[in-house]
Amino acid sequence: MRNMLEGIYERSNQRNGPERIREQWPSTTYKPAVQEAARGATSMTDAAHTHASHQSGADSCSDNTPIHVSRFPQEALRDMVPSDLPRDPSHEAPYDTQDTLVVADKLLKTFKLSPRQQRLERSHSRLRVAVDELSFTAYAGEIFGLLGPNGAGKTTTLRILATLIKSQDGDAFVAGHSVRTDPEAVRSNIGFLTSELKLEAFFTPSYLFDFFANLYGVNPQAAAARKAELFARFGINDFAEVKVADLSTGMKQKASLVVSLAHDPSLIIFDEPTNGLDVLTAKTVVDYLDEARNAGKTIILSTHIFSLAETICDRVGIIIDGRMVASGPTNELRGGRSLEEVFFDLYVSIKGDER
Repeated sequence: MRNMLEGIYERSNQRNGPERIREQWPSTTYKPAVQEAARGATSMTDAAHTHASHQSGADSCSDNTPIHVSRFPQEALRDMVPSDLPRDPSHEAPYDTQDTLVVADKLLKTFKLSPRQQRLERSHSRLRVAVDELSFTAYAGEIFGLLGPNGAGKTTTLRILATLIKSQDGDAFVAGHSVRTDPEAVRSNIGFLTSELKLEAFFTPSYLFDFFANLYGVNPQAAAARKAELFARFGINDFAEVKVADLSTGMKQKASLVVSLAHDPSLIIFDEPTNGLDVLTAKTVVDYLDEARNAGKTIILSTHIFSLAETICDRVGIIIDGRMVASGPTNELRGGRSLEEVFFDLYVSIKGDER
């Protein structure tokens, strides 16, 4: 297994770079055509990739034929795919476009399963594929939503973008900086908030804001002005000197939000931004996200609340079993239906009627 993972890292080093991202094909849009071609074109697959996918429990189609679009030569894919199918620009990742801020390119992340986890999940594989060659693009001045059920790989994807964990293969770029080779530059451009990251209970919101602003090298005068703006915007002024341990759940969430925005990042990453919030606090957060988008910021958020995505997301991507099964402008993806209906149709077509 160690040799297999080392091989994945070696292939990643050979394939990383903008030239890989020029040509990407949405796996869901073309899946029927590729699936049909795969049954008679197995000689085109790479043997090492195929072995690794079987060992790591890679996703398969209904008749257990592995489907991995990226493992077919691009010229072969062009012949397989009907020319009249729509192409999703979110998979093209044009680096020469000025408003392209984030590119995720074929991210792969696996986790080891303990013997107990294997028994609980009735799995013979020692690896769980959390993110399976996932790709998408996010642009300046938009909100991009990652949708999917619990365990789909949304949080893992966001943690890779935030440089909290590393992918075994693939890469992601924020403002042109690689999360693999230039993580510090990536961190300087992002604000990351998740309900699982807690503020230290002993300190106050005011102290924590100053601490993180200083950590990011923000000018003291600029930091003071930004703190005054954000604390007033989220109603924290009356609680600025109260220890985090004594704050309500909603106020803790708002304090965490403003601290993550202390350095005025160009990319805001939120994992379940309204999770556990009351209606008023949730509206405050949603209103701020809308204002940040209008100011040219890029927001990537994950949620399993489809009504929230319909309300605020310009584009969305639906993740099932770590794969991006559909993505595009929200209204186009809906096609006159609700996102929830679109999701359930996709889920049933991929996994059957599992509930």
